[in-house]
Amino acid sequence: MARSEAKLLLLLAAVLILSPLLAAGATTLTITTPAVLEQGTALTAVVSIQADTAFSGTAYLAYGNINSTITEFSFAPSSFSGSSPYELNYAWSVAGIQPGAYFIYANLTNSTGVAAASNRSGIVNSSAPVILLSSPSGTVSKRSVVLSVTTNEPAACRYDTANSSYENMTSTFSYTGAFNHNQTLNDLSEGLHVYHVRCQDAAGYAMNSTFEIRFTVDLPPEAQISLSDPSPVRAGTIEVAVVTSESLPSPPALEYSFNDAPATRRQVSLTGANSIWKGYLIITEGDDNKVGTFFFTGTDSAGNTGTAVTGGKLFLVDTTKPAAPLSIKALSEPDGSIRVEWYSEGDSVGTYQLYRATTPGADYIDLYASTNATQYIDRSAIDKVTYYYRVAAVDSAGNVGLLSNEVYVTALNLSSPSSGTKSSEEASSLPKVLPPNLVVKVDASIKRVDSLLIDVEDAAATLGSYSGEQREMVAELKLMDKVEAGRAKLSELKGQLSSLKLSYATEAELDRELSKIELETKKIRKTTPEQVDIVEKTEFVQAVGKADIVAAVDELLSGRGMSEPQKAEYVSITEKLQQKIKVETRVLAAGLRYLDGSTEERTLVDRKILLDGSEPLQDAVAIEILPKSAVESSGEIEFLTEGYEVVKDDPVLKWGILTLGHDGRSIKYAVNRKVDSEEAKKSRVVVLAKLNEIGTAPGSITGFSSIPSLPKAWGLASAGNTLLLAGILTIVMLGGYYFVVLKGYPLARQRSPSRSQPLQKERSGLEAQEHINEYVREIYPLVLEMHGILKAREYEKSSQVFYMKSLLEKADWHFRNEQYEEVVRLYPEIQLAYQDVPAELKPHFYRRCIQLHRRLSELSRRERQA
Repeated sequence: MARSEAKLLLLLAAVLILSPLLAAGATTLTITTPAVLEQGTALTAVVSIQADTAFSGTAYLAYGNINSTITEFSFAPSSFSGSSPYELNYAWSVAGIQPGAYFIYANLTNSTGVAAASNRSGIVNSSAPVILLSSPSGTVSKRSVVLSVTTNEPAACRYDTANSSYENMTSTFSYTGAFNHNQTLNDLSEGLHVYHVRCQDAAGYAMNSTFEIRFTVDLPPEAQISLSDPSPVRAGTIEVAVVTSESLPSPPALEYSFNDAPATRRQVSLTGANSIWKGYLIITEGDDNKVGTFFFTGTDSAGNTGTAVTGGKLFLVDTTKPAAPLSIKALSEPDGSIRVEWYSEGDSVGTYQLYRATTPGADYIDLYASTNATQYIDRSAIDKVTYYYRVAAVDSAGNVGLLSNEVYVTALNLSSPSSGTKSSEEASSLPKVLPPNLVVKVDASIKRVDSLLIDVEDAAATLGSYSGEQREMVAELKLMDKVEAGRAKLSELKGQLSSLKLSYATEAELDRELSKIELETKKIRKTTPEQVDIVEKTEFVQAVGKADIVAAVDELLSGRGMSEPQKAEYVSITEKLQQKIKVETRVLAAGLRYLDGSTEERTLVDRKILLDGSEPLQDAVAIEILPKSAVESSGEIEFLTEGYEVVKDDPVLKWGILTLGHDGRSIKYAVNRKVDSEEAKKSRVVVLAKLNEIGTAPGSITGFSSIPSLPKAWGLASAGNTLLLAGILTIVMLGGYYFVVLKGYPLARQRSPSRSQPLQKERSGLEAQEHINEYVREIYPLVLEMHGILKAREYEKSSQVFYMKSLLEKADWHFRNEQYEEVVRLYPEIQLAYQDVPAELKPHFYRRCIQLHRRLSELSRRERQA
């Protein structure tokens, strides 16, 4: 028993001793690193632990030729992942120190001691090149730069605009293999440039990351220069155009010098903006046969100053005029044309210019044609007209040479039936174009017209710049219309002058035409205003008394045959109306100055008639009585508002007002002189009520709005209407026959035994009533028309009826021809004429008057909307 216990105790002790090892089970340890490390380059090393059972422990690390801060790491059972076998991975950074061998040793321990161990060895190679310096950077001002890098060891370097590996880079530095590496880049554009660089040493170690070189190209301004007279240039003023490669904030400097004095530069003053600049240089006769050089200096907004001239830097000067052509002669051809021939020495002639005149002394002003040949056929020559010719050579620089001798010949068309021996009468024949010596006169007149046209344009600009009351005066007096009329007339005169050159005239005939045009220009100067000044302004509200109303009524009803009681009643009605009327007046006196220096005074009268009432006033008439101290006669008045009538020349004016509402009615006119402000206040405007406001007693006068009752209007109870009644009865009988017999309306159907019963039931009482109404509608206008015809015939010899008919026909004619102002002017006159039409005939005219009123109202509505 004792021996058995002892064996049990020994077995228990063995279990206790071996339990930690059994707990760890089978354990493996593996170290993973690259076989080759790059000197100084940090890489990742990994320790992998695999065990049948997760456990706690510590791994101790040792190195040879390796730089690392990790010497140990601990773990717990929870650090393992997966299931049996369990796995744990630990990674850390290592780097090779010196070229040569390296090793890493790992010792894994647990609570019982060493559980596993492992080691890893390899080689540390030399490191890849490192770029220490580079250029360019920042901003460069040239199209060509040197791309440069410096490495820490000899290497081969490549570059590319894209970031790629060393093997995939497209370009190699032209100078490389040592410590310094260079590459010249040409024709760079303005803007940002980015280049990527990588290098590889002799051992084949290439840079793992790119080195970036960034710089911006901002070029200084350059210039292209051109001349209005292409090189070679001749004597005179030459325009210089400078186009810069970029916009400049200020004008560049431009100078030029000649080869005979390179140190002496002449400045060209430039004006312009952005990249376009212009100036002038003067070439003299003394600059002949010289070479000119331009010098440019321009500074852009970034402060870069450029001097390069990329085009037009040099120019040649040639001011020598070609010699006069020799041996010139003119011959008349059988067809009536003239052939001119000449000979010229020298090789520099480009073209020839032919000068022609119909009188001796052809000069440069008589230029007729240009040609590259040494002869010219004048096919526009007129039969039996003598022409004078001279020729001048023009070189490649544009220098016009000296004139040749003058020759002349008479054109003779031998194929013309009227041709023959030239008589004295034929010799004196004149060409069908204006002779050159007279063209000068026309040109001088054209210059005067152009000068006057400039004055007219200035006047238009001055009048258009006004504001306030000056602008109002310009508009109301239609002064701009006068300016435009002057401008149009001047353009017409200029056309007439140009046409004078195309037709022959003697000097006396031309002088007469030019005198007419001169008179027209004087008239334009006299009638074209150039300045307006307001010299006086007066505003007031007029006061109207009973005497003013009576005077206005007398003017309106003069000769109308109204009785005194009716007149008194009309005055009383107008007095009440006048209490609702307010007339505001503004008087502007202005001084006008015309282009010829003459002055004139004008007065603008602006009256605003206002109504204070709930209902608008229809068909009103305004009478305006002006004192002779203010306006002597109506001839001094320019009416600016339509619908007026001159009642008396004293003056007394009448204004027709279709509708006077709350917005009022404006009356404007101008007086052709200055009206004293106190005298202007003495004028009176009286608004008169409609005549049909007077009571409707027998013989009273009625307006358009009063329609007599039908029985009275037709006059059926009066004698002498038997024919009318017979006509009406005839129409009624014919209408009955039409509706009852022809159309078969119910009235006939009910009495006809031949009609079927179903048809009778189809017609109701309402349908029968409708047929009767249709009958009345068709017959009633015929009755009215017959009545009007009879009455018109009865009164056709009456002066009142004839006058009324003529006014309405005239108004209709104006409407058809769209002369609406004339219709408005006639309307008040038609109103008054209507009052004199006999009462029984008024319905005949009433419809046309109402139609006229409606058309005018619609016209007024459209004008307000426009």
